[in-house]
Amino acid sequence: MVRFDNDGQTVTTADLITKRHLQTVTASKSHYPTIAPTVDFTVIAREMRCKWSTPESLTACQSVLAAHLSDLKADGRKVNRMVCGSCMDFKIIVLCDAESFGDFEGGGFAGEAAILEELKKIEGVSGVETQTITHTEM
Repeated sequence: MVRFDNDGQTVTTADLITKRHLQTVTASKSHYPTIAPTVDFTVIAREMRCKWSTPESLTACQSVLAAHLSDLKADGRKVNRMVCGSCMDFKIIVLCDAESFGDFEGGGFAGEAAILEELKKIEGVSGVETQTITHTEM
């Protein structure tokens, strides 16, 4: 786990991309939040992921996403779905501008808890988890 010293406080990388620390992160010359020199970002992604094991379980994962897609895309957020056929990953990645992330987080990530519970109930699905990460198109 990478740690940065921010005005005498030790904070983790994950802390740096949450609203409570976003205001204290040093702004770069481009006025974007930055984790470290030259590591700027304007978008924070919330990833929900799991492992699927059969075509039926993958189809069920897609159905969960479809049922929640309009809520996830509300307020101008973008949603990407990633599927790997060899390692059997299914990922829902919700992209949110950094300035709006605190509201997105405070609102429960647009129904994330329900999505995770639905994924956990699918036969053949395992490893349901989440991660908050920055996202920058290069």
